[in-house]
Amino acid sequence: MFGFERRIAARWIFLAALLFGELIFLTSTFDSPNLGGIESWWARLLRNSSIIPFWGVAATVATMMIGWDRLRDEIRRAMQYGSMQSPKLWRMFMLYHIVAFIALALLTGVVCNEDIEHYSHVWLWVLFWIGSGFATVAFAGAALFPPALWGQFLGRISGLCVAGAVLGIAACFVGRWSQELWNYWPRRPTMWIVSELLGVFCQQAYEPSRFVLGARLAGADPAFLEIAPLCSGYEGFGLIWMFLGIGVWRTRHRLRIPRTLLLISFASLMMWSAIVLRLFTLVLIALVSTERAVSAAHSELGWVIFNVLTLGIIVVASRTFGLEVSSFPLSGKRTGQSQLADRSPDSGDTVRAPLRTINSD
Repeated sequence: MFGFERRIAARWIFLAALLFGELIFLTSTFDSPNLGGIESWWARLLRNSSIIPFWGVAATVATMMIGWDRLRDEIRRAMQYGSMQSPKLWRMFMLYHIVAFIALALLTGVVCNEDIEHYSHVWLWVLFWIGSGFATVAFAGAALFPPALWGQFLGRISGLCVAGAVLGIAACFVGRWSQELWNYWPRRPTMWIVSELLGVFCQQAYEPSRFVLGARLAGADPAFLEIAPLCSGYEGFGLIWMFLGIGVWRTRHRLRIPRTLLLISFASLMMWSAIVLRLFTLVLIALVSTERAVSAAHSELGWVIFNVLTLGIIVVASRTFGLEVSSFPLSGKRTGQSQLADRSPDSGDTVRAPLRTINSD
């Protein structure tokens, strides 16, 4: 049975890695078209399409933060649901997912083209693009566990998902707000330390203007990278401050002011270090190819790293400072091993019996 559970876990890990790679590919390869002056619904959607993966990552991490205990219990059940799916069916859904993603990538290349406004039936292209995105996600979900059981699963975590979605939206807005700090004095220490790091690892470092960093390797031409607020990474500050604020508010009766200030300072320093390393890496990439550096700056990789770092900081703070963020405890008693059927899934027989969960008491 444990070997079977490991195979199910391996499927989930493989799918998670595949989805992560697909996200990075799309966000680093395509940019939202400008389409200035066009006020059609499809033009507004395409102009703001970059916010979709931005929000998706934040909502996922927010859901994990505020309801990890509940999620852990539901993931166990979902893995048991996954055991009801034959390997052949799993491979079929994975194939459908890959085909749907290829269609999504091709259609993204069409709708993110600046000349799309000159195409005929633009709205139809956009609808196909939206449909391919839904199909990509749906087939990935079908590969996790049978679609017939989605209603049960989503019904139990619907409140958690709504809360995570709302917090994801809030994280996006707060992150956009904190990016504006790049226009003022908080930019200066970051530019200075990145320039100093470049001076250590490169032949020469440059800071020719307020928003431009550059470096030169021996025997090569210098490379310069203009860093706008949207590419600065300062959205990480808003992200960590928002979730820390939630935790501090929930534990305000037992968390003293000195410990709170220490926690905020530590978290801000960790996030600032990640931002510095990201900008340093982007300039090094620009020494090889400026286009690749710009693509990397526009990808969601930095946002994913900031979200994972925030999750790690919250976990450390919950154990070290007693910070409490989770608002969704388990809905009932912890469950023991669920009996899917009278026969073990390792026997290779199709599982037809419903899930029956027994208490561990």
